[in-house]
Amino acid sequence: MATDPLSITFTSNTDAHTAGDVIAAPEELKNFSRENGRGVLIQSVTVIDESDTGAALDLVFLNASGSIGAESAAFSPSDAVALTIIGIVPIVAADYKDAVNSQIATVTNVGALLHPAITATSVWVGLVARGSITPAAADDITVHIGRMYA
Repeated sequence: MATDPLSITFTSNTDAHTAGDVIAAPEELKNFSRENGRGVLIQSVTVIDESDTGAALDLVFLNASGSIGAESAAFSPSDAVALTIIGIVPIVAADYKDAVNSQIATVTNVGALLHPAITATSVWVGLVARGSITPAAADDITVHIGRMYA
């Protein structure tokens, strides 16, 4: 099996978010898969929270671009968009380790097999708060995804 890490720094607003709010709208992960429609196994996810809040959140993966709700508003995908959600990876507060000025969480053995659309190699990922979080800057959350190919 070949491995290949992928990183994304989300762009969000700096509003106070409560549980169930969209922190960051889905952003495209280009070349998530090596071939159109081919599955990729998510092995691990690391979240770096430079706001130092360590709040629980969900990474919501979709196989098409779509709205999961407005930023700072409730997670509310339409039925059509919900059908494009291919996985949700939860990060709980207990996953974080304190790094003085930031919080870092790593979830291993995720084991989620995600497929882009049959004609694409991209997926989209957004963030949903599962606790209170107020990013200090628009680029305070970075996610590293450990993925494996068959």
